[in-house]
Amino acid sequence: MKPEDFFFQGLDKAGNTSNKHGPSANLVSVQKIAGLNTLGLIHFQFNIGAVPAVAIASVSSQNPGLITIANPVLASNPSISDDVLAKAFQLDKQTVDWLQAQF
Repeated sequence: MKPEDFFFQGLDKAGNTSNKHGPSANLVSVQKIAGLNTLGLIHFQFNIGAVPAVAIASVSSQNPGLITIANPVLASNPSISDDVLAKAFQLDKQTVDWLQAQF
């Protein structure tokens, strides 16, 4: 291993976040950063600030990619019951209805 095995140019560059959900991701795998350890956990990140943020996370997978949960949960057809979603996310039904209306 050498220092170059842990470097990827471009992680400090802001991506296009004008999409419906807001995030932009630079997908980087062991093919691009040879020093990555492919053993880890699933992570969730949320920017609570009023300005753009950069986050660096490492997740394990032999098939890396970006997975969004909102569409399959909130826009499923047939839809998941409001009662189930309200209980699972500890929200009231009005908030669940509002969230589903975004999709």
